[in-house]
Amino acid sequence: MMMIQAADNKTLLRRAYEEAKAIPDEKEKAEALLDVINEVNYFTHPGEDKQAA
Repeated sequence: MMMIQAADNKTLLRRAYEEAKAIPDEKEKAEALLDVINEVNYFTHPGEDKQAA
């Protein structure tokens, strides 16, 4: 996720999603999937995060 955020590169989201799904621990998997969802939201709603702050 840090690479996606640092590079602002949405093309890495699919790989992040696939990697998150492969995490065996359910709690860690859920947290990772939520991180992916938050990044998808960031890329699909540009500027909204900055307005809310």
